[in-house]
Amino acid sequence: LQELPKDVVFLIGSPPQVHYEQCKEILLAGHDVIVEKPAFVRVTEAREMVALADKRGLVLAEALMYRHSALFAQFMADIDAIGSNLKNLQINFLLPDRPRGTFRDNKQLGCSVVYDIGCYALSLLAEIGVNTDEVVFEHLVDDGDMLLRVVLTGSKVLETPKIDISVGMGAAYENSVRLVCRD
Repeated sequence: LQELPKDVVFLIGSPPQVHYEQCKEILLAGHDVIVEKPAFVRVTEAREMVALADKRGLVLAEALMYRHSALFAQFMADIDAIGSNLKNLQINFLLPDRPRGTFRDNKQLGCSVVYDIGCYALSLLAEIGVNTDEVVFEHLVDDGDMLLRVVLTGSKVLETPKIDISVGMGAAYENSVRLVCRD
């Protein structure tokens, strides 16, 4: 790493549980990093890496490609148009089976499909200005061996709009965001 030109940018596409160590090594060597979602497994890891990148004047970016789509642009325009008329935001991202032969076969939480796709829902909330610290677990579904699905909701602090999120394993594929207005 030390011998590479400083204008080399790294793209990390490894399993989430190793992103922290890889990003730290690359940032300490003075290189910019784009890291595949979810960037980190723990909030403390994210905060430490953001501080390190800031201190060294480097770029640390999480790759969430949905933000660059026409559908996302339309969603953001719809959210702006709806404004305070939004009553309920429902996000579902469910898979009928997890991809086999990948890091998702590992039983660690950071390898779970919940982390892999759950970051989309939390990222979307952050994009529309919801403080994700106010989102709470409603319940978890596991098979006794591995986390399969998590259901999140807006806490009592978030009375409007009501937020319901379900991510992980489900009976059928579903990837949707539903906006329910007061009218």
